[in-house]
Parts: sequence; structure tokens; C-alpha cells
Amino acid sequence: MGKTKIKIEAEENAENLPMKTEELAELTYEEKVANCTVIAKPMCSKKLSKKCYKLIKKAVKHKTYVRCGLKDVQTRIRKGETGIVMFAGDVAPIDIMCHLPGVCEEKNIPYAYIPSKKDLGAALG
Repeated sequence: MGKTKIKIEAEENAENLPMKTEELAELTYEEKVANCTVIAKPMCSKKLSKKCYKLIKKAVKHKTYVRCGLKDVQTRIRKGETGIVMFAGDVAPIDIMCHLPGVCEEKNIPYAYIPSKKDLGAALG
């Protein structure tokens, strides 16, 4: 009986809190591109980025080899693994990933930038 009182009080408090407009409003593609770093080129177009998200979701669903994270991708590229590399364009410190496009070009691995790391993470699950 005490548990139900706590749940009801928590629901009532949640209803009284003001909702943030940032959580409700989703950024448009143009706003996401504006938030990207300077080195984020070649940037995927709106249509291509949607196709990339679908591709990533499909690859994760079929349990193919999907690598997440800069360290894992970097080690796999150096070991000789090939594929497509998708970078998030809005990574905060550029220094942590600015060397990887050069590594991809040396190994002849295609890469592209997607405007949002949040959307990329959502596609990965």
C-alpha cells in the first residue's frame, strides 16, 4: 500500500513540472548541420543520412559486424577490416577524431559524416 502512494505522488509531481521546449522540439536537418564541426566534410544530405540510418538499423538487426566507438573502429581499421565508416558531425572536441578520416583515406575505406551523434546512437540502438 505504501508503494502505490509513492507512485501516485511521483506522477503528480511529474505533472506539475514545466516541460522543457528543447525536449519537445526536434531539431531540423539544417539546424543539425549548423551545429556540426568545421572538418565534417563530406556531410551526408538529408536523404542520404536517412538512408544511412536505415542501413545501420538493418545491419544491427541482422547482427552483422557493426563497430561502435572511436577506439574500436580505429583498431579494426588498423588491423585491416574494411567497410563504411560513419562519423558524427557534432562531436564536441574535434581532436579525438580528426585523425581518422586520414587513416580511412590511406586504407581506401569510404567514410561520411552524419549530422547528429544522437541520431547515430539511436540507429545503433
